[in-house]
Amino acid sequence: MRKIKIGHVVGGLMFGGVETYLINYIDFMNSEKFEIHIYSYTKPILECSKRFEDAGCIIHEVGSMNSNPIKSFFDLISQIKRDKLDILECHMTFTNFHGLAAGFFSGVRNRLSHAHLFNVREGNRLKQFIRNNVYASLSKFFATEYIAASKAAATDLFGKKNVREGKVKIFKNAISQKRFQFNKTDRNELRRKYKIEKNDIVIGNIGRFVLQKNHDFIIDVFEELQKGNNGNYVLMLLGIGELKESLQEKIRMLNLDEKVIFVKPNQEIQKYYSCFDLFLFPSLYEGMPLVTTEAQANGLAILASKGPIPDESKISKAYNELPLDLGKVKWAEYIRKMNFSRIPIENNLKNSGLEITFEAGKLINYYENLVKKG
Repeated sequence: MRKIKIGHVVGGLMFGGVETYLINYIDFMNSEKFEIHIYSYTKPILECSKRFEDAGCIIHEVGSMNSNPIKSFFDLISQIKRDKLDILECHMTFTNFHGLAAGFFSGVRNRLSHAHLFNVREGNRLKQFIRNNVYASLSKFFATEYIAASKAAATDLFGKKNVREGKVKIFKNAISQKRFQFNKTDRNELRRKYKIEKNDIVIGNIGRFVLQKNHDFIIDVFEELQKGNNGNYVLMLLGIGELKESLQEKIRMLNLDEKVIFVKPNQEIQKYYSCFDLFLFPSLYEGMPLVTTEAQANGLAILASKGPIPDESKISKAYNELPLDLGKVKWAEYIRKMNFSRIPIENNLKNSGLEITFEAGKLINYYENLVKKG
């Protein structure tokens, strides 16, 4: 039986949200039935690349879309033609048009534009106009199918009309609840490893060091917490990205070096949620963040920014949110009053359509039906 060939276009392989979404679903796809290709615009991180290869994926680095969009466009066309795909799915949200156009000129019949973000407001007015109008229109033009991580992300990229008429399929960022359940052994081992005292309150964040994730604000809030006398706080940041050095410099300037721990993303990311006491997530914009779902599956207390995160991802009584414009002092005051006891979510993941063991089959059926339709 001929395999169904699926290609995924991503910005890179670095244990980000898109990569985690993909691997969660790919793990449930039969390698005898599906052939999965990953097209990365940047050089993959070795450990992340290996994780995809272990899942049976074939990885192609096609060159940077940012530094040389024309070359990467033709490289992508050449590779897609060689791979003879049945389905091409692009995961760059507003810049999906680049990969989708390559798929169009390569003769791929099923071209999927996947929206992972909403409320993106980076850049000046001109850049926002180009992104939200020109790029979005091109992405819709070259796509044959619309997919989104949430209704909010769908509306932002594809418009209210397409959502209302049911033209957008929602496939949520589902996870395995069992994998992210609180584990006392993991907590104790990691705290010993990083020399964290028993009574220390560990504030954690997992995410790329980019403007979107708002690490500057995390550090500001953490600095404010040091002024209180009701707890010894430690900050643990898991991630990589272009802003890492500037964040480290800021931490040095504030004399917080001994209180902040940087950790490189790895394949055992689930263990770190058990190490945390609070998950701090003041993101500027999101679509359907995996990390907040993972934190809630762990029963972890969460404090997130109000507005950027869709309601579909708020499933735990331990989920708290505040407007960013309240500022660092109010956020720190709120944290000091929080209860860090874990709250199990029981069947909330399944009931909310966020349990991967139930959701993976829906995506697989969707792919199969696309190919059947031709």
